[in-house]
Amino acid sequence: MPFIEHHFSCKYDFIHLDLRYMLKELGLQGGLKSIENQLGINRDADLKGIDGFEAVFLWHQYKRGHHESLRKLLRYNEQDIVNLKSLLDYYLDKKQASF
Repeated sequence: MPFIEHHFSCKYDFIHLDLRYMLKELGLQGGLKSIENQLGINRDADLKGIDGFEAVFLWHQYKRGHHESLRKLLRYNEQDIVNLKSLLDYYLDKKQASF
């Protein structure tokens, strides 16, 4: 959200959590894809290895008329959302267990 707000000069009124830093408290290092791997959270085989850079590439391909690129990008984003929920649940479970 900070990236979007900065680059699009807008402001959203809701809470933003950066799970990467929260999970670092639990000893998990790296970006979210790396943390997913550390926790055994898998992505579909055709989406493994796709990162933010590749997502931008897929968007540009779609803009040039490659409609399959948009379908792949949407599936990638969907798995991001699903996996972020799993990572948040993991974090909350670990924090709750420590009380």
